[in-house]
Amino acid sequence: MRNSPKVETVEVNGQVIGFALEADFTAEHEWGVDQMKREFNIPTMKLKEHIEKKNSNILNRLFYKIPLNIEHSHNAEDPHLYIIKNKEYLFLTMSNNYDGKKRTPKDLNRYYYMRKDREFGGAWDESEFMIVAKNTKENLEFFKMLVKAELENDLFIGFYPDVLKQGLLILKYSGILEEDLLAYEESSKEAAVMLQLVHDSKIEKTIKANGKGFHALRPMIVSEEGFKTAHNSYESGTLMFFLNPQEQRKYASGWYSLAEIQEWAEKDSGPVIERKKKEDEERIAREKKANKNA
Repeated sequence: MRNSPKVETVEVNGQVIGFALEADFTAEHEWGVDQMKREFNIPTMKLKEHIEKKNSNILNRLFYKIPLNIEHSHNAEDPHLYIIKNKEYLFLTMSNNYDGKKRTPKDLNRYYYMRKDREFGGAWDESEFMIVAKNTKENLEFFKMLVKAELENDLFIGFYPDVLKQGLLILKYSGILEEDLLAYEESSKEAAVMLQLVHDSKIEKTIKANGKGFHALRPMIVSEEGFKTAHNSYESGTLMFFLNPQEQRKYASGWYSLAEIQEWAEKDSGPVIERKKKEDEERIAREKKANKNA
């Protein structure tokens, strides 16, 4: 599992219905959670069934974010969620059929970092998740609610529809408002358009053909408000990607347009390299200043 940068409760009409675990731009958070869904017997319809060519890792990574199936668990006879605790913390986690083991607080210690100013932490990957909380009666009730939801076939596992705020949702399905479910379904139609653009761009093939690689390549279409980065501004409708490249001593992570990533892949030039040079120059300047003041 990979640490979540931020974990928080999800509330509807003042009632907590579950948790949101934000994602970072790493492989562990890019490959989907179909394996996890299967543990809870949640259907996993895939958009790639509607796209002729199915050989893109980028598309495979994205399918899990497309909520074509707003489904909940059907797994009451074989529950996976359980709560463990120590004096300081509560843990909500799951067993899986891959190894069948139940975790202990000691096992989970390496999967989270609890900032003192936060109530919750957690981690997840394609096959399992865990949430850690301060050991209070209120937090224990939140965890018990989700354990009960699984037993009542009322557990929802899904993702934020907003591409800029990707992450995992673990919710009580019956607590989700109808209007939110409709909005979630609508977002899948918009995402389908984006996926087709990604497919048609052949960007992954271009990157690999030029001997480069990446840990994450997450697309978005710029909204009406536009989008600005440290190196450029982009108009509404622009297809962009968050690139987390390999060889990070040479290349900078960040949001780039399709054209900028093509320039990096084919010519080894452009903002992906220029940003890295600037970052290195700024780092060296800071180090010199720190050494001078030492």
